[in-house]
Amino acid sequence: MTQATQDKPILLYDGECGFCSASVRFILRHERDHELLFAPRQSAVGQELLARHGLGPAPGTMVLLESGRVFVRSTATLRICRHLRWPWRAAAWLLMIPAPLRDMGYRIVAGNRQRLSGNVSCAMPSNEEKGRFIG
Repeated sequence: MTQATQDKPILLYDGECGFCSASVRFILRHERDHELLFAPRQSAVGQELLARHGLGPAPGTMVLLESGRVFVRSTATLRICRHLRWPWRAAAWLLMIPAPLRDMGYRIVAGNRQRLSGNVSCAMPSNEEKGRFIG
């Protein structure tokens, strides 16, 4: 990874999960600053980043690496909202709720993500988006 890549926020997601892939596509459609980079946690880059930050190979949650810090579960999700356009950006205000309460809701969604995604397939990124995927 280049230094420029390391300075950008990186979202590690489950590349085998339709719900997670749909979430990445949603972020790409609604992002305002086009700063986020993406890596499936199953990729070599994803595995290296997880190990570098002391996380297991399959943390069972999305992971946001931003400003030298690691964010997981609802905190990662809501910090991602800061990169989105209005009205999605407003969800970042939910960071004011204590993480244990937010994470209860996150765990409910995460526990049902396979059922929620139905038969969502993993779409290939467009040529413009390919440079945003580092894994």
